[in-house]
Amino acid sequence: IGETCAEEIIETPEKESNKTERVKDVRLPTSIIPIVYDVELQPYIYEGPPENFTFDGYVNINMKCLTNCTNITLHSHLLNINESSVDLSSTNNANVPQVKGLVFDKKRQFLIFNLSEPLENGQEYNIRMNFTGKLRDDLNGLYRSSYKRGNKTM
Repeated sequence: IGETCAEEIIETPEKESNKTERVKDVRLPTSIIPIVYDVELQPYIYEGPPENFTFDGYVNINMKCLTNCTNITLHSHLLNINESSVDLSSTNNANVPQVKGLVFDKKRQFLIFNLSEPLENGQEYNIRMNFTGKLRDDLNGLYRSSYKRGNKTM
C-alpha cells in the first residue's frame, strides 16, 4: 500500500475490449508523503482447501501533507476494505476532515478517500483501516505456494 493525495478524483470507466490497452498515470500523486507504515497481517491457512485461504489485515499509515488536498490516494489491489474501520486523525491537533467516501479505480489499482475539507500543508496525519483478502496462488500480493518433497506436496 502506498499513499498520497490527488487534486481531483478521476474515475476510470470499465470498458469491455479484447485488446490490451496501456494504463496511464499509475504513479501516486505527491501531495502527501508516507513517514511510517504499521502493517499487521493474519493469514488463515489451515481452514478448508488452499483455494479458500484468506487473511485479515490492519494498516496505520503516518503521513505528512505537502500540499493542501481533499483526498488521499493509496495503491490497493484485490483487498476488501472495511469502510467502517477507516479512521483519519492528526498527530498534532490539526483540523481533521471527515472521510466522505471511497472510490476504487480498478485500472490504476487506486483506492481514493474523498475528504470533507482539505488536509493542511505541513501537518501530519494517520489513516487507519482494516481489510481482508484472499491468499492468491499467482505470486501477486500475499500469496500461497507449495513444493514437492518426494511424492508429497508441502
